[in-house]
Amino acid sequence: SWRVLFLVNLPLTLLSWALQPAVFLADPPRAASSRFFDFSLFRRPVFVSGALVIALQNLAMYALLVMVPFLFAASISKSQLGLAVMAMTLTMAVMSPVGALLAERFGAAVVVVTGGVLGALGIVLLGRLGAGASMTDIGARLLIVGLALGLSTGPAQAAALSAIEPERSGRASAAMSTLRYLGA
Repeated sequence: SWRVLFLVNLPLTLLSWALQPAVFLADPPRAASSRFFDFSLFRRPVFVSGALVIALQNLAMYALLVMVPFLFAASISKSQLGLAVMAMTLTMAVMSPVGALLAERFGAAVVVVTGGVLGALGIVLLGRLGAGASMTDIGARLLIVGLALGLSTGPAQAAALSAIEPERSGRASAAMSTLRYLGA
């Protein structure tokens, strides 16, 4: 139940709060880095494109994670829904290194666009399912979405960060993380 999730996450949250002062003491801020958020990063089209891809992918992924159980709960059991959703998440994890290899061979743009097209296809196919869809039907479509997200997330992030000077990569990564969570 939700109480178990709360009880597991509460000690982790408290631990992270306890460790934060140590992180700030280990790397004191420099006088030149007084701005909290560097909006000048968004003058770089490659950075903007990569960051928006990440944000939109997160929006799609979390929307599916929330909506799929509601849409198909009447047709299959909770455990079957869980297995169907795992098709997406596990495929994402497995395909991430493959996406990096493909990006090195064919370029990040090709892999990110291919991932976007595959992801859209998976979502369209999922949307065409009726309320009585089987676990296999749902899982196969979520597998396509997971394949797409796994292939394209790493190359999109790498392309965005490579458009920024190394000394600003920390702020760029933080800005992308912010957009990722805004997408979520």
